[in-house]
Amino acid sequence: TDPLPTPLKSALGLGTIALFALYTLTLAPTVHWLDSGEVSAAAFSLSNPHPPGEPLWVILAKLIALIPIGDIAYRINLASAVAGALVFPATFFCFWTWTSPSASSSPGTAPPAPPQRSPRSINLLFIAALAPTLTYPRWVQGIRGEVYALN
Repeated sequence: TDPLPTPLKSALGLGTIALFALYTLTLAPTVHWLDSGEVSAAAFSLSNPHPPGEPLWVILAKLIALIPIGDIAYRINLASAVAGALVFPATFFCFWTWTSPSASSSPGTAPPAPPQRSPRSINLLFIAALAPTLTYPRWVQGIRGEVYALN
């Protein structure tokens, strides 16, 4: 794959931080509905909420629960905001890789320089990666203590 230009890395970082800030501003202040209470308690005690469990999310939420801000439920909700915000750069990198212009070369010859991407295609990839993070289903999972923000 072609490497990301430095300005694009900066834009991805700022976009992720802005998305995290947006999720944090609308974060549920305490335990939310459905499985949120069960999952929050499981994350804080490092146990399995219910089969099959979500060990990665439980560990992430436990680590974030160690940060001394707000109450436990707020910190667990914050873990979902972190996971939800990280969906944006992960989706962007997937799109970047899948749409990478391929450069073929014959065996034994030096590979040609990769074709350059147009600013328009980069902008479209950026928007395509950001759009799902702002939909209602993704949003509601990113503001409450639930395991689905990682999915």
